[in-house]
Amino acid sequence: MTGIRQRHVALSRSVYAALDAAATSEIAARVGYQCCSRYARTQRLVSAVVRWVPGGRRALRRLLIASSRLPFRTRGVRIIGCGTAVTVFLLTGATGEGRLVLKVCRDTLGRRLDVLLADVGRRRATHRRVAGWYDEFTPLLPTSFVIAHCPLRSLPAVACVQHYAGDPRRDLFEEMDERDLVNLASTVPRLGRQLVSFAACTAKAVEREGLCVDLLGRDNLVVVGGLTDARLVLVDHGLHDLRGAGAKPAIVEKTASRLAYLRSVADQVERRAAGAPGKAASVGHAS
Repeated sequence: MTGIRQRHVALSRSVYAALDAAATSEIAARVGYQCCSRYARTQRLVSAVVRWVPGGRRALRRLLIASSRLPFRTRGVRIIGCGTAVTVFLLTGATGEGRLVLKVCRDTLGRRLDVLLADVGRRRATHRRVAGWYDEFTPLLPTSFVIAHCPLRSLPAVACVQHYAGDPRRDLFEEMDERDLVNLASTVPRLGRQLVSFAACTAKAVEREGLCVDLLGRDNLVVVGGLTDARLVLVDHGLHDLRGAGAKPAIVEKTASRLAYLRSVADQVERRAAGAPGKAASVGHAS
């Protein structure tokens, strides 16, 4: 009986992942497919099919996306992102809350309540752990983890709820030149303090625990706002284990490179604040 149940769970998870891939195929076609996984292959297949069906995208959205069982009153729901583990929905017109982001943890779609409860407990514990690394200049967004009927066919899942971080936003590593970043952080005091604090606290966490927040994901560590109100935001607090048995050398190396880049930027900002401008581009732009 256990074997039958396990096969049923595995089949259900495959079906739900395929439905999620179909739902995210439109945005993946715009921003680019992330890998050659089964999930990405499903996205490509769905995109190829609906391209030739009149009104196919609209019909697909009506079939897959629903907001009737969400725990928030909202006028609109749309997918704005899909990572390796989450699908991101923007909820517009949520009463009293402005715009909310709902990040659905894909591997929890349709799971039993006891599984969901255990999973949400683990995620809350991880968030508390990461939040404890940082001070009052933390770039982490206020975050709640809930069990809810998500927009994808109203399936139960664990989800992360955050306020929408805002626009414009730029990926700190991919879309900002080092000199421009140092100049902006020297002009906007809070951004400067955030960068200095984030670099120091993250380095301490790596040294102490061998863990690091995700510095590699696209649009994860971003600068939000303009010339007067820019701030640092860490959109997702996923962790990389840099010392464990399963640590991947490529991830360890690139994370170390980006952390060194952050510490160089922070050093330059501190020098500027002390009235001794540092030489920009001291370690080069982290790619």
